[in-house]
Amino acid sequence: MASYSKAEQAERWWALEGDEMAYKAFQIAMDLRKDQDYRERRNLSNLSMYQGNTASSLYGSSYTPRSKELEAESDLEFNVSRAGCDTVHAEIAGRQKPMAKFQTSDADWKIKRKAKKLEKFCQGILRQHHGQFLNGWQLMESAFLDACIFEAGVVKTYYNAGKIHYERHYSWELFVDPVEARYGEPKNLYHIYQMDLDCALYQFSEDPSLDISDEEREKIRRCILSSETTNKDVQAMSRNVRPIEIVECWRLRISEDEPGKHVFLCNGKLLYEEDWTRDSFPFVRMRWEQDRIGYYGKSLVEQGASIHSALTKNIKKMDERFDLCGSKRTYYEEGSVREQDLEANEAEVFVPYKKGAVPPTETRPSPINEAELNWTQFLGGSWYEYTGVSEAKATARKEPGVTAGVAIRTVNDMQTVRFINRAKMYESAYVELAQQSIICAKEAYEAGLEVKAGASKSDEIDWADIDVDIDLFDIQIAPASSLPSDPAGRMQMTTELYSSGIIGVDTYKQLLGWPDLEKTMNFLTSQRNYLEKLFDKILDADEGEVEFVYQDPNNKPDALLQASQCYFDAMYDEAPEVNQEAMLRWVNALTKQLEMEAAAQAALAAPPPEMGMGSDLGEPAARAPVAAGGPPMQGPGGPPPAM
Repeated sequence: MASYSKAEQAERWWALEGDEMAYKAFQIAMDLRKDQDYRERRNLSNLSMYQGNTASSLYGSSYTPRSKELEAESDLEFNVSRAGCDTVHAEIAGRQKPMAKFQTSDADWKIKRKAKKLEKFCQGILRQHHGQFLNGWQLMESAFLDACIFEAGVVKTYYNAGKIHYERHYSWELFVDPVEARYGEPKNLYHIYQMDLDCALYQFSEDPSLDISDEEREKIRRCILSSETTNKDVQAMSRNVRPIEIVECWRLRISEDEPGKHVFLCNGKLLYEEDWTRDSFPFVRMRWEQDRIGYYGKSLVEQGASIHSALTKNIKKMDERFDLCGSKRTYYEEGSVREQDLEANEAEVFVPYKKGAVPPTETRPSPINEAELNWTQFLGGSWYEYTGVSEAKATARKEPGVTAGVAIRTVNDMQTVRFINRAKMYESAYVELAQQSIICAKEAYEAGLEVKAGASKSDEIDWADIDVDIDLFDIQIAPASSLPSDPAGRMQMTTELYSSGIIGVDTYKQLLGWPDLEKTMNFLTSQRNYLEKLFDKILDADEGEVEFVYQDPNNKPDALLQASQCYFDAMYDEAPEVNQEAMLRWVNALTKQLEMEAAAQAALAAPPPEMGMGSDLGEPAARAPVAAGGPPMQGPGGPPPAM
């Protein structure tokens, strides 16, 4: 280790110990937050634009009016920022459910089988509930929308009690040193966030699994109870809970011989510390636009902020002029009408004039200025042109003269090309999420915890059956669906694929994704899921443990296709011969069953023999040919089947 002076050593908080380390790391985090308070103001401004100038704080309720003066202002607004963000969010994040695929190179049979299990393991984690979100896909969609509004969307990964968790966090709670992060890869990261006092007490002092002494537990407990948040907005909004401020710090390792550091701090005191052996921070970050220098990013809202502000200002000015010029003025002589008989309303205003005076005349200018109207329309169009968001999609308007399905898809593809880098960013986030999930699972397993993941209890994959080095795999994203998301576009493109012979009738029905097909599709996939587990058991078994268990499936053609695919995959991946032979027995058993059923059907369909005078039985009817692997099936092409 290099030699450092006392002053230099003090700046390396991760090299210090105990209270001295805690105080130094806490001081650095507080200084960074103070120096970068402009980030919070910038993100608040972005949120205000997206929500319609109603955001008062980035903490608590974001719909609290900032002032009474704001309440009196006109709410009329053409919110291009919200329309644009919601459109891009639906187009990129809402149309697909990316899944990680683990690719291997020159790996043996065992590693290839573990790669398939890793895919199922990661899919199982994504299907789990994560906080307020139904599943991991929904959480990642939300983080992508954060990237459209704020400087980044952030998802934190960690494990607790053997379960992998994903949490949405906010970019302005993360801090790095701007000099260290100049090239975008800092070694130190600071996370400042709020936590409920009771939750903090349990996590850091009361949890029985904590390997600390009773004296340490009491010390931490006193520290937490004596702490409170320094954020004035949080203090003002808190009613039912007592939030405290947690500072979480990481130092990445720079070599195998010198591990990094991970600490939890509260009010400058140490709550928990551990070595950090990962080469990355436990965050997945999505940025709409990466800063050319540094760690932070720029959102879609910020990209078009100047045009949005000018547009909003112009619309409110036009609205005010319309209110002033739009109301009719009726003049009356003082004393000629009792005031209680006058009914004021928004459409008409009664104005008195002096008795005996000449009734005033009124010149009413047009409330709508054509130049201002043109300027407003220009600004709206400019926002969409500058950001690349399709105005037609954002406003749910079909382009004039564009009616054919191919033409509509061509127009849609123009936006897709503009945002291809954002789509790749979204897919890369899933790759990083898979990496983080595998690292968390491995760490939890090595800590003695049981780690499982799956869509249900029966589908859970135990990490003990996988435990493998992630460096053996190249993680990619499975190809996303290129079908249109709207029902009409999906039907047209799917029908084109069916009519051209590219897909069959079953695939045609499945791709449509109609709600009334869900029950049928669940029935069809139940057999596939069961056989998949059965075939996996055969292929994963060691020599001498392979057990052939045949069960007659309901849908034999589909089962034969599934079994054949598993068999050929086993051959291609050079599985042990005993595993290949077990799968081949399944293929042969299904083939024999189909041939027997086809023969029986042909016998029933054959016409009865003609009995002539003095003649033997007539020639039997010709047997209908049976396609290999199953009974005759309708080939693709022609009109789509009736649903």
